[in-house]
Amino acid sequence: MVKVLGVKIEGNGRIYNCLVEQKISSAELRVKTPIICRQEGVDFFAEIDRTAMDMPERYLRGNYYTFVRLATAEDQKQQADKVLFEKEALHFAAVNAERLEMDMHFLQTHLSAADNKFIFYFEAPERLDFRELVKCLAYRYHMRIELRQVGAREKAKIKGGIGVCGQVACCVRHLEAFPQVTIKMAKEQNLAINSSKSQGSCGRLLCCLQYEQNWYDEASVRLPHLGYTLNTVYGKGVVKSVNLQREIVQIRLDSAKDSDPWQVVSIDEIKDKSYMLAVKEAEKLQKSALAQAQENKSSQAAEREKPKVAPCCCRTDKAQPCCAHKKENNESIYLAGKSYSVVQVYQGNEY
Repeated sequence: MVKVLGVKIEGNGRIYNCLVEQKISSAELRVKTPIICRQEGVDFFAEIDRTAMDMPERYLRGNYYTFVRLATAEDQKQQADKVLFEKEALHFAAVNAERLEMDMHFLQTHLSAADNKFIFYFEAPERLDFRELVKCLAYRYHMRIELRQVGAREKAKIKGGIGVCGQVACCVRHLEAFPQVTIKMAKEQNLAINSSKSQGSCGRLLCCLQYEQNWYDEASVRLPHLGYTLNTVYGKGVVKSVNLQREIVQIRLDSAKDSDPWQVVSIDEIKDKSYMLAVKEAEKLQKSALAQAQENKSSQAAEREKPKVAPCCCRTDKAQPCCAHKKENNESIYLAGKSYSVVQVYQGNEY
């Protein structure tokens, strides 16, 4: 077991793990206490967000820090000066971008003292040639300048925000990389694509849709799809709606009255489950066959697009190389990092 703190590094909204020695008293490590932590030999100013807790060492992996000491008044002053310096640099970059008539909006700056580098994050409607702006910033601050254009999701991660669940956005708290979220996931989870409930503050589909997708994939195998004709304890009918969470379907019975043709059926009340699974397996094989056919078609098209090389007219024996590969005597060849001398060459069909 190891002792771990939850800290925010230099005002970043994300919480990182910070390893603490067991001998250090937890009374000194209260929430909001400024500390100095270290990673790869570089010291960082941090603030405690979660009190110390015991954690199995096998769970302590990835990007974590090591506690060095409590921050002094001098450390806090240096951090405050750094924040002011970054704000001034952000304003200076925005003013010069406007002077150069560049349509870009700066979001955040980060000064990396270890690498002597200044990183500027900005958004823009299109790709820009900002070489003149980089020269201006490098002349002002005498250090390496890096400009990074970010998209809608990266912007939300930098700005922060609250999700529809009422908690801090996942990209701010713990996500290291943005997951791939597709419209198919939203449809399978019965969410309206254009609804605000299925979109985050970035205007894209919620990243948390991927968290439950495996469960929806498993549940969809157990329940029939829309349009299936099923034989149930209530009679035969066509599936009109499916509720994966409650594992029930609503069918329209063939023998029901017109006044009340609908019937709610649970998964245990379906008689022909084997037929349903067989139909799904057939659909799966059909999709696999279509995907294989599409792949073969793409490979054939790529093969046809390859440029055809005309045969050499001087090549009479296939075992002999073409005249394009002839080498003169005393010529050296540089191959795979080594130099070779030519001692024998082909002359037509003779050595």
